[in-house]
Amino acid sequence: MKSILILLGLLLILFIILGFKTYSVYVSDLPSFEQLHNIEPSLKTKIFDRNGIPLKEFYSENRVLTPFSKMPSHLVEILLASEDREFFDHWGMNVRRIFVVAAYNLIKMRIAAGASTISQQLARMLFLTRKQTFERKFKEALTAIKLERTYSKEEILEMYLNQYYFGRGSYGIAAASHVFFSKDVSELNINDCAILIGMLKAPNKNSPFTHPDRALRARNRVLYSYYTFDGIDKTTYDSLVNEELVISPPEEKLGIAPYFTETIRQYIYDRYGENMLYSGGLKVFTSLDAGHQRAAEAGIAKKVGDLRARIECG
Repeated sequence: MKSILILLGLLLILFIILGFKTYSVYVSDLPSFEQLHNIEPSLKTKIFDRNGIPLKEFYSENRVLTPFSKMPSHLVEILLASEDREFFDHWGMNVRRIFVVAAYNLIKMRIAAGASTISQQLARMLFLTRKQTFERKFKEALTAIKLERTYSKEEILEMYLNQYYFGRGSYGIAAASHVFFSKDVSELNINDCAILIGMLKAPNKNSPFTHPDRALRARNRVLYSYYTFDGIDKTTYDSLVNEELVISPPEEKLGIAPYFTETIRQYIYDRYGENMLYSGGLKVFTSLDAGHQRAAEAGIAKKVGDLRARIECG
């Protein structure tokens, strides 16, 4: 009886220590609520002519924010099917899944699956590192709980899709839509979304540019998850997985009036600094008229061509 009381006493002391440690980390070692309320992703600076025609973009991260309301429903459903099926039912951590995955990994004798929720992944993206340590996972879980207390579920999904790196310099779903498909987010079809969501775990390894075979397998795994999530029926699933991998990257463009926009870049850099230029999301409207600029360039090109022809004939 005495030994049992001693054991219970030791467990109580351990529980108090763990509780105090958890509270201490939650209060002092995690991002504050003020930091959580003021998450500002890096945005590109856009240069426009006098009529609002885009001339050039400058950025360290190719990112444009897309509000949740502008995202197609199948994009969100495919994300949930693949990454976090019980997202709307948990409070940042999925305790049931943690035990299920732990048992599965124990049977496999390796880390064959993960239990991180979308909120935990967002916490890692914003504030932590990918270093596989117990301390990092502990902080990740607590930060996810803080995120859930600060933002709605829809806001967390919006931040997640606007923050994630999809490869090729594209941060966020809008940049990825443009880089891989030359589309607006609202134009993405189911297979487009499956390709992009399939890249989340390994954007370089599953890139359709460099590893189309892996990208196709990843896409089909995501489509299967979407099918078992009751997002699509069997006929639609069979049709989609038999489609070829299709991407449509935009043509590379130097931009209009490159010497002029370079002067603008230097002016912003000197006056406002590097961070504001490449990450501040500025919209700069200039006095240049893109139509007149094109006409002038066409006139000069014609004149140069005429002079070259004369020289060659003379």
